[in-house]
Amino acid sequence: MKKCTSHPSANHRKGIGSIPVKSPWFRAGVLYFGVCVLYMNIYYIPPLTVTLMRDIGITHFQIGLLSTFFMIAFSISNIIIGLASVRINQKKIMVWGLLFGFFCSLLFAFSPPSPLVILLLLRAGLGVSTACMIAPCLLYLLSILPEKSALAISIHLASITLGLGLAFLITPPLAEIINWRHIVILFASLIGVASLLTLGMIGTPPSRKMNTGHGMNPSYSGLAVLFGILFVIFIQIGANNIWLTPWLEENFLFSSAEIGFASMMFQMMGIPTSILGGYLYGKTRNLLYLGSLGMLLSTINAAYSILEGSRSFGMVLLFILLSRSGAFLCVGPLMSMVPKFVHADSKGMTLGMAHTICAIGIIVSSFAGGMIIEETGEYHLLWTLTAICLVCGACILNPLFTRKWHP
Repeated sequence: MKKCTSHPSANHRKGIGSIPVKSPWFRAGVLYFGVCVLYMNIYYIPPLTVTLMRDIGITHFQIGLLSTFFMIAFSISNIIIGLASVRINQKKIMVWGLLFGFFCSLLFAFSPPSPLVILLLLRAGLGVSTACMIAPCLLYLLSILPEKSALAISIHLASITLGLGLAFLITPPLAEIINWRHIVILFASLIGVASLLTLGMIGTPPSRKMNTGHGMNPSYSGLAVLFGILFVIFIQIGANNIWLTPWLEENFLFSSAEIGFASMMFQMMGIPTSILGGYLYGKTRNLLYLGSLGMLLSTINAAYSILEGSRSFGMVLLFILLSRSGAFLCVGPLMSMVPKFVHADSKGMTLGMAHTICAIGIIVSSFAGGMIIEETGEYHLLWTLTAICLVCGACILNPLFTRKWHP
């Protein structure tokens, strides 16, 4: 009688029960969860600002320092960890990064009111941890989903937005019923869960080397133009992230609930449009139209000012959502192009640099916006300047990049 044996590779693909642990999209989902919970731990600070000021006696300026230290550590670490991610096992970097983030976030819950330097170092540590889920994670996604790279990276961006949105959505109601330290412990524990899932379920990254892609030769001039496009897009994203809510509060008669809903919808709209952009690029491979459409659609924020004083909440919300949709429609496809401009050994560092460029765009727009609003008392110039940046990107940078370097 012939003995019936199952094929070993079939058994290897099966996980606990019927969960396909080795499925690329399952592994990607585990990583997306890790990214999401890290950003929840980053952005619980703004909703807890008043509570933190009361409980541990820090000022508005010191709250700002917490965000600044995170951003500086994140920006520098992106490049260093990106460089290491092509030499060190990406899974190890991600697991250790998540564990480090878990302890940094957990210790924040037990931090004394002073010295402030402890709080700053813990937030900087969280920045380093977050960088461990950028270049290594993107390289891993590119290796397991080479034919779906734009979609995979777009969902990575969507998971960042989801974490940010959940932090703003969940933290205020939790703060009504439990102490802020318990909220921090709860959010930190989610990073711990993510580290265990990553350790046990994503597997070792494939050993094969990625090509530069579509026969494209490495080109630093093409990469510079691509970075320029991402920079101008994130100037607009940063301006809206930081100044949208105060603009609504100062110039409209909407209720607090309406303003909160509009701000939340602005953030969450980045999720479906990121995924849509990655999907459309995977189908069409036409970055000229997709990129130009996204950037030009984003310029609708120049029309924000004509809405001031309007009682039509629906119209204001529509403009806000269209502005967000345009920005995120093309970021995923653009980011997926980054590794194709450099040699294999530089892919991780270049992906880290791309995210640092995006972070600098946000920093520039937040500082510039503050100066413009303080000097003029109005938001008109801020919205107009960000729109001009996007028009330049759509009409000059994007066609130049697409015609000369895009395969």
